[in-house]
Amino acid sequence: MRLDVFFYLYFMQTIEEILLDFKSKRNYKYSANLIAQNKMFIEDLLRYCLTVKYPYPQYSSWLLSHVAENQNELILQFHSKIIDTFLACKEPSTQRNLCNVLTKLPKIGYREGELLDAYFSFLTNSESKVALKVYSMYQIVPFLKDYPELKSELKSLIETGVQKETPAFAAAGRKVLKQIQKY
Repeated sequence: MRLDVFFYLYFMQTIEEILLDFKSKRNYKYSANLIAQNKMFIEDLLRYCLTVKYPYPQYSSWLLSHVAENQNELILQFHSKIIDTFLACKEPSTQRNLCNVLTKLPKIGYREGELLDAYFSFLTNSESKVALKVYSMYQIVPFLKDYPELKSELKSLIETGVQKETPAFAAAGRKVLKQIQKY
């Protein structure tokens, strides 16, 4: 363990302190490495995703997405808890970040129906942010192998959304339309 990480962990013992430091310094790699040093911090991040006091839900989920990006093997053991947290979450930024985390994990047979309902709900809700819609599109694709009847619904939603959404949505939609052709 690096000396600076040891020093930080020794003097900063709470997840709140790590999150506030992350908020002020935005040092993703450093903060993600701190989280990786103690698996209990992953559970703390998931718990804070469901709180209402800013900045904890937003920064917890954001930091979790960086941990998933760089230390995916650590996140895998919390896959079901991440799904539970995502489905229970009501804060839009946190939903987006948790959906991003789920894009970095393989599909598992846990709460599939609820996940699909949530993804389709985000796609059809005009209040959903574009990033959440895009992550939802990406998340639906792996389900098409088991539920090919969803292909036409997803395709229709993408084609409709391309007309009224942002260029980012349109670009992701074209990518997903190419992916679903194989199903």
